[in-house]
Amino acid sequence: MTMGKTHHSWHVRPLQLQKSRQLSQKMGIPTAAAQVLINRGIEDEEEGWKFIHPDLSQLHSPFLLKGMREALETIRGQLLNGGKVALFGDYDVDGITATAILLLLFHKLGAEVTYYIPSRLDEGYGLNLSAVENLRKNGNSLLITVDCGINACEEVALAQKMGMEVVVTDHHHPAEALPKATAILNPHQQGCRYPFKELSGAGLAFKLAEALLSEEVLQANRPGGREGFTQNLLDLAALGTVADVVPLLDENRVLVAEGLKRMNLALRPGLKALCEEAGVQEGKLRARDLAFALAPRLNAAGRMGDAGIALELLLTEDSQKAAELARFLGRENSRRQDLEYKILEEALQVAEVRLSASPRLNSLVLAREGWHQGVLGIVASRMVDVFGMPVILIGLEGEAGRGSGRSAGGFNLADALEGCDDLLLAHGGHSAAAGLSIEKGQVPSFSERMDRLAGSYYGEKGPAADLYLDALLKPEEITPELARSLEMFEPFGFGNPRPLFCGDGWFLKGKRKVGRGGKHLRLLLEKGGHFFQGIGFDASKRLPGLNSLRRLSLAFTLSLDRWQGKEELQLEVSHFRYSDEIKGEGPLLLIDQRGFQFKEAYIREVVNEGEKVLVYVNTAGEARRLEERLKGFPQVFVSHQGRHFSVENEGKPAGNIVLYDVPWKEELLQQLLSSAAGSMKKRREADKENGVKIHLIFGEKDYYNNIKRSFSMLPTLCSVVQMYYTLHELMSGKSIPLGEVNALLKKRLPFPTTGHLIEKGMAILEEAFLVEVSRKELSVNGAYIDDYGSLLGNISVTSSYLAEKHKRERFLMWQEYLMYSEGSEVASFLRKCCSQVMEETR
Repeated sequence: MTMGKTHHSWHVRPLQLQKSRQLSQKMGIPTAAAQVLINRGIEDEEEGWKFIHPDLSQLHSPFLLKGMREALETIRGQLLNGGKVALFGDYDVDGITATAILLLLFHKLGAEVTYYIPSRLDEGYGLNLSAVENLRKNGNSLLITVDCGINACEEVALAQKMGMEVVVTDHHHPAEALPKATAILNPHQQGCRYPFKELSGAGLAFKLAEALLSEEVLQANRPGGREGFTQNLLDLAALGTVADVVPLLDENRVLVAEGLKRMNLALRPGLKALCEEAGVQEGKLRARDLAFALAPRLNAAGRMGDAGIALELLLTEDSQKAAELARFLGRENSRRQDLEYKILEEALQVAEVRLSASPRLNSLVLAREGWHQGVLGIVASRMVDVFGMPVILIGLEGEAGRGSGRSAGGFNLADALEGCDDLLLAHGGHSAAAGLSIEKGQVPSFSERMDRLAGSYYGEKGPAADLYLDALLKPEEITPELARSLEMFEPFGFGNPRPLFCGDGWFLKGKRKVGRGGKHLRLLLEKGGHFFQGIGFDASKRLPGLNSLRRLSLAFTLSLDRWQGKEELQLEVSHFRYSDEIKGEGPLLLIDQRGFQFKEAYIREVVNEGEKVLVYVNTAGEARRLEERLKGFPQVFVSHQGRHFSVENEGKPAGNIVLYDVPWKEELLQQLLSSAAGSMKKRREADKENGVKIHLIFGEKDYYNNIKRSFSMLPTLCSVVQMYYTLHELMSGKSIPLGEVNALLKKRLPFPTTGHLIEKGMAILEEAFLVEVSRKELSVNGAYIDDYGSLLGNISVTSSYLAEKHKRERFLMWQEYLMYSEGSEVASFLRKCCSQVMEETR
């Protein structure tokens, strides 16, 4: 596999036309919007309205969670007896928000509560023995784990041995053996009948808060307003849920939707300051703002040092302090980004070396001294985008290392690490993301086994990133009404991604850079007379190699660009494929643009790719005109059937051959390819994937021009008969000097002629004994023949005419073949030609 952007495998969800039409009619939404709901598993009107209008009434009872009663009894007992509560959280946003929820809750209940957030860099993930000892020494009698602890059997046992009761709240998948805690809240544990299993750590903390505030936990002295207080925690639950990338369906959808509502009404001081620091507009927050603006800044605290700073920001009521903390997190996030970029560059270099040596790898396990633990997961995610395979990055310190991994294409990373358990010191996570610790000497064996496990999963085809599309849309289906309907499906995120559609055969009429530094592309798209504005965000990374004047298959989302009271529909293009490209075995890539009208503009676009271009036209006159119009483009070389450029003329090998006209005949195309054979061989060595690109940009106008021109070059029965009658008229019984025949016939014949046509016509008439050609003169034999049928009969049986007839038939077949055959057939023919001429040059 070579370095470069991941090639995605596109999968369009099956169209369920009847169901989508029925749901569309019942709900009053476009059919394409109904199809999106069906793709999300929603097929009836009631479920559809619940999805569109999530509210708190859709939350499940917290008492359906196994262990909830035991947890409440334990907490009640501790609080009534004046016990001190310790919360052990996690350093990511989910753990921080979950810890904040329970801290606020216990403060509300009047309890004495403290918290402990481990250091990502020094302690790593999860409950540890040293922390347990310290918490007990500080007099805590109840330990509640938050977003961790489900596999901490040894640590929980120590806590209980030291006299602490333990309540585990953790949403991660448990191992077979559970810790012997006083109570465990985990929807994945065996025997738990909670109807929704995909809660985040923050969501699970919210459920505990719901349960505690619904019961008389304290017999006296408990402040009131419990329902309102629960709703005050929704913003934190929403932030943790989005940040932890759990499916935004069912209860998670409710938590995020209701949390965003509360945020857009009023922000707690810490989040308000963080929005100002991140440049997020208050009152218009969406799930994507939580994921890409707020969460990274909160995460930066734990990644770069102390996650407690992020927790402090969420809890503070002091606006000035909040602003200071938000600025600090902004600086930490910038530092994190710089460090991430540095490690990414190093990791890409290491990966290139690995893949050059072993191009059939199915996974990447890379290790290096000094890689910062805090950003390895982010960098691994970036690497997956580049290579489309699972990536695990390990930062080594002495004889051990810790790493983070991200998966691709449905490969279960947590299961794979379990399959490597004997090689690892510790591991944990889920199917898409996981962490581990390992001895340095085991890294090669671990890398080899991971690749074997990934290879077994992917099979012969190897790893590939899958792109799932909600529907194939026709241009007339893309309307503002559809875009407005889709807005009702927010919040979007994992499990409920923004609806992604595709379209085939779109024409990119133009593009221009927009945004700071020209980071984005504004696109003008057309199909079937329908025109749309498109936008490609972060185009250099997401849409590399996108060229104007090409036919595309697009993957896009719909949005309404609202500005100064105006509303404009736009397609946000995230992926593309050239629908005019035909790949296959061999040294070339065919780009089928037959019928294209703006051919010179197209050549300029090809030149913009930065490679030399060899353009083929049929005549020297056309070549001169084209060279004049393409002045200023030294990368362009124009060939015609009397002049071909070799690699010596070009210097650097040409990456593109453009067939501007329909080549006159097969032999001339072979000559062109032969002249470029050296260039093609060099080009193929430089770009083994594509080799040379051959662009077909001729059209029916060129085809008919060739047919018309052929009448002046290839004799027909009619043209030969017309020559005979014209000669009789000119001679009047006399002979004509040979030197004057061409000029006289060209002047008198009622159609364009060439010297070649007249020469062949005279040869046919001579063989039919209708004219006599001497060294100096041409004369007509015999009496004037006015019987047209007899004349045709005499001419049509001559070997000279039959040879010319065969040439014409071959010419017409060749022209029709190039103009109207399927692109794949033409590509196969050209590929054979290229292979042949390159073999001949060996």
